Amino acid sequence: MCWIFVHVLFSISLVRSPNKKIAIACAVLFVAVYVFKPITADLPKYSSYFTTGYIAVHAFEDWNDEIVLDPRDLTGQPFDQAFRQKIWGNIYSGSGFAYFSKMLHATLPKGNLFPRILDRNWYIADFPILAIMVLSLTILIVAAGNLLSSTGIVQFAKKQLIFTVPVIMGSVFYMLGSQSAIRQFLTMSLIFLALSFIRRKHHVSSIIILVVAASIHNWALAFALLSVPIVLILEKLKHSSRSSSRIFFELCVATSGLIAGCLVVICIELLLSPVGSGVARLIGDFQLVSDLKIYVNLDYTHLLGRTSAFFKLLLVGGIVIVSELILGNQKIKEDFDIRSFRLAIFTFSIPLVIYPELFSRFLFFYFAAEMFFVISSFWAAEARVRLASAVIFIAYGIAPNAINVLAGTGWRNIFI
Repeated sequence: MCWIFVHVLFSISLVRSPNKKIAIACAVLFVAVYVFKPITADLPKYSSYFTTGYIAVHAFEDWNDEIVLDPRDLTGQPFDQAFRQKIWGNIYSGSGFAYFSKMLHATLPKGNLFPRILDRNWYIADFPILAIMVLSLTILIVAAGNLLSSTGIVQFAKKQLIFTVPVIMGSVFYMLGSQSAIRQFLTMSLIFLALSFIRRKHHVSSIIILVVAASIHNWALAFALLSVPIVLILEKLKHSSRSSSRIFFELCVATSGLIAGCLVVICIELLLSPVGSGVARLIGDFQLVSDLKIYVNLDYTHLLGRTSAFFKLLLVGGIVIVSELILGNQKIKEDFDIRSFRLAIFTFSIPLVIYPELFSRFLFFYFAAEMFFVISSFWAAEARVRLASAVIFIAYGIAPNAINVLAGTGWRNIFI
């Protein structure tokens, strides 16, 4: 209930006029939510990895803040194999995350830290998880300052930091990422940091950041190939979007994203069909191609706590439509057109709904873009802009996937 209450409180403040005292109170309450929340999702898996270097597939024991794994899980070299995946030839992804995990293992204390309301006797590597939460929060704040502020990160931090922190911590992206999909979360955070440097024309820094992101998760390349062209195109169209009808411009953006998504689906189908078998063999060593063959056939929506891809699309699409109707022809006075960026990512993802697990990955990336949209809107002078963001932020408070990670899948039994 605290999670929902804070979203409603902050949203009301956002519509009326952003209040620093309310923003600070909401940030404190969000911290309390993360500190006291039960152990859910992938926290046990990452805890065993951060502590031992191995992922516990079988049950393990906790002795004096140390994990005793089943011997069947103690194969190979610690840290070096669990998330290591070949990208192409002798190039591997996951090495960056392995090195980062080794550093956390060597420098941070072991054992539990947070006084969780449930499962207090379970072993969770809270110190590494806390370090990742703080690091990612910092990365996202810097990315927001570079993307959305014309005055630079220092002035952005002085004026907007108090409001940015609760928006990030209350977002679906941060809840799902920091408490479950940690590798994807770090990768996408770095991609948005790289995009912010591209916007500032710091291209060398952005390339370095993208390489680091790719060393954490091999899907970094796919998200970079999607988002970098959109950023560059929107920068080129910045002046034309301001002079033309905003509704017409957004319709063009939405249509372009939808067409691009349809083309990607056609390419996937051709690649995996007998017609494209020759091309598939030619680039079959490329890990993303191998992953595609897996993800297009995966569907975990029948599992407890999982929501069907079409239902996700319906829920998220409803919020997008409502927020766009509220905005209407209103021009947001911002340095980067995050509204169009968010819309392009969403419409691109729509055709991918026929591949439930692939759709979930791109929807997670959309949640990050939407979070930046909310950040960009809460200091807008126009009430309609703030209202659109408030609608999105309230939706975060009742989003089923966020509540799954927050409270566990058992909360759904209330409605059975």
